[in-house]
Amino acid sequence: ESMETFDPHYKTLPSEDEWKRGENICELLKPFSVITTYMSGSKYPTSNVYFTQVWRIEMLLQKYARSDDYAIREMVRRMQGKFNKYWEDYSIILAMGAVLDPRLKVQMLEKAYEAVDPTTSTLKIEELKANLKMLYNDYQTRNRASSSGVSATPTPHEILTESPLEHDIDDDLFELERSLEDGVGNTKTHLDIYLDEPRLARSAFPDLDVLTYWKDNQHRLSGLCDMARDLLTIP
Repeated sequence: ESMETFDPHYKTLPSEDEWKRGENICELLKPFSVITTYMSGSKYPTSNVYFTQVWRIEMLLQKYARSDDYAIREMVRRMQGKFNKYWEDYSIILAMGAVLDPRLKVQMLEKAYEAVDPTTSTLKIEELKANLKMLYNDYQTRNRASSSGVSATPTPHEILTESPLEHDIDDDLFELERSLEDGVGNTKTHLDIYLDEPRLARSAFPDLDVLTYWKDNQHRLSGLCDMARDLLTIP
């Protein structure tokens, strides 16, 4: 009777299978709803939040691609193509932003990638670490140039899509210059220091503002703070 009150087209109760289909669709679409809320402007999250939601979507798509319900499988099949295109374009940028959340770092991303596909997780982590190092070195090189009067620092996305040859030359020169100035070839960078430190427990910092974290740690990780700010504010 209550359904008749709210829906004039109501005729019969949904079957047990239809109820189950509705529950599955709600679970599948919930992360999309969360991301839409963020992008609508009612919330302004950092890129680490986007990564966790996109990862959740990928896990759910894998789960429901094996559904017994043909309608669900077909819906997932259509969604998967669009999702893959998005993920290919932004996965590295979002992953690097997630690493700069002190509750996640590389260790949590290793677990996330393993859950999605254990056969490719090691390669993805190696690629992630290489891109982090490349981007960090590029920021250091450009910061030195900026202090000499050169401006117009590009975004992380622009840096990562530049010519690999340019990066090879810049990185090599930067490493040589840094080793000369430090007098030691194996001095840890601020990126190394951050990655080597223990993760913050999510249970102890459930509402951590990562931008505030980096602002508070400017004094000891100054070489990494600009890169962290730019990556985390990409969305």
